[in-house]
Amino acid sequence: MTMTMTKVLAVIVMLSITSTSVYADASNHIRSVNSYPVEQIQKEFQELNEQVTYACDVQLANATDWLQQCAYYFKLGGFQHEGGMSPKYSTYYLKDQECGLCTMTLTSAFKNMMYGRDVFTVLNETDLATAQYDEINADLPPLKLPSIVSFPHTAKDVVELVKFANKHELPVSVKNSGHSYSGQSSVGNSLLLNMRSYPEYSKKNLFECKDVSEDSHAAGACKLATARGKGAVVRVGGGEGNDKLYRNVGSWNYKLPRDQKYDPFAGAEGMIGAGGGWLLGGGLGMGQERSWGVGVDQVLELEMVLPDGRHVRFGPTEWAEKEGFLYPQTTKVEGLCNANVNHHESLWQWESCEDEPVWEDLWFAVRGGGGGTFGVLLSTYYQLHDLEPYYTIKKNSTAFDALTAICEDTEVDCASLEDSGKSMWADFLIDYLWNPSALGIEANVSLKCGYSNAAFDLFGSTNWITCRGDPHDTFVKAWKEYVPTSPYLPSANLTDLLSNAITSCKFFGGSFGRQRVLATVAATPYCEGEDLVVSPSELEGAEQNQFTTPMGHLVDYGGLNAFWPYAWSAMIPVAAFQNEKDYWVDFFATKEFAPGKKG
Repeated sequence: MTMTMTKVLAVIVMLSITSTSVYADASNHIRSVNSYPVEQIQKEFQELNEQVTYACDVQLANATDWLQQCAYYFKLGGFQHEGGMSPKYSTYYLKDQECGLCTMTLTSAFKNMMYGRDVFTVLNETDLATAQYDEINADLPPLKLPSIVSFPHTAKDVVELVKFANKHELPVSVKNSGHSYSGQSSVGNSLLLNMRSYPEYSKKNLFECKDVSEDSHAAGACKLATARGKGAVVRVGGGEGNDKLYRNVGSWNYKLPRDQKYDPFAGAEGMIGAGGGWLLGGGLGMGQERSWGVGVDQVLELEMVLPDGRHVRFGPTEWAEKEGFLYPQTTKVEGLCNANVNHHESLWQWESCEDEPVWEDLWFAVRGGGGGTFGVLLSTYYQLHDLEPYYTIKKNSTAFDALTAICEDTEVDCASLEDSGKSMWADFLIDYLWNPSALGIEANVSLKCGYSNAAFDLFGSTNWITCRGDPHDTFVKAWKEYVPTSPYLPSANLTDLLSNAITSCKFFGGSFGRQRVLATVAATPYCEGEDLVVSPSELEGAEQNQFTTPMGHLVDYGGLNAFWPYAWSAMIPVAAFQNEKDYWVDFFATKEFAPGKKG
């Protein structure tokens, strides 16, 4: 940490590690907070609630509420991992539970994420819909729930809450959706700011920069967006998830006839916080990273409440082109302080700060340093990209059926054929993504294709790579030309079938967001032009999975989970693929990245 950063973070450290002496009796009801009797705290609650909006509703947390409104649904689903709950209960509903204490992972509610057979047995044998927490408290690990819960609606709400926390030396935790496997959005014994009721700015704050005046709130963001070659920006509130961002931008695109439509870069799950922890942790999408960067690369300006209670906005004001970088590199960051913190934004007064933070350090730290670490994020200006139709690279079922039949009906060794196919796919994909000239593909074409999850398993996946723009004459054509020349081509005469093993199709709805929303409305095909006839088993699968998401929202595929199983991921330098290609072909063709899964 630099000396300049120390100035920015001085109060943050105080909020994070000072006294957490919030004491509880067996029922987990608070008796005192840092030696203040609960009666005095409640009196101060009354005073605090007079300063914040009525719906902010500052209140003491109650473990029984967590048991009945949160833990109950993990039991209902069988205490399984993500994607394994039956029946599945969407995290959309979990986020909306009245108590505001729920997180998507059950174990994150316990100290040190303690969870085992004993915990499972106690919860499984208890009627969680009616039980009081003090009835089972002694048989469970300590909870690490917040002590105080609030639901801010305005910037002034947040400022008053942070000041209250400072006065009583309480840690502050900030929750957008609770989509943190380790529970970082619900710090034990903290004052929780549940941001679910904060303004949905993206609904009315999308700006085409050609129409933005110099005195507009979006002027600074648009200046940087224009320098990056982007034509529009959107402001996203600190409580918004990907669902709201995708739907609001998608709705704007078709609200009126438009000369240009736009596409946001955001996460894959609707509940993940586009205005919160997703961004603050870096932010991955669904393959667009290779041409657009990650979540933090989309940020143009930030609005926050700092740990000392100041309401600020800041962003780059000077930048310079630098070879080898996707966007102009920031050379100067400036910010302003709100001199009139008010519930009404029209009354805010942005002025120079008396004791300025080191804006450059804060800009660097917030974009990727972790949720709730450096302050409370209230809004973010994101750049938007020109919308191109989304396509997926997928199996050609006809060719795969023919290959399967040959394996079953002839002397062709199926295991050997599968190994050859996997090696061919890995060999081709490494070149297409990271050495495209070897296949006669231009770099800018290659960069339009990618995927954030495992994509190297030719036989185990249905849809692998996402591309913007039709890849038929690029990706698919390059594969057809590669197969006859592949060093991994099997000895059996299967060149034609392998050449036709993959194809491409346009997302149903044309964009990632629209396709993911449609999945909650009807059992639609994944791609346009595919068979619209839905089998009973497919309909049943939809009812048990995507239909559990609230209708018309971005689908919540995973749902909640009792625990998160072991898995790993890695950031591998491109040079490793280019210099040690044979090793990585073998790795993706033969090694398991998770039990029973390769590629």
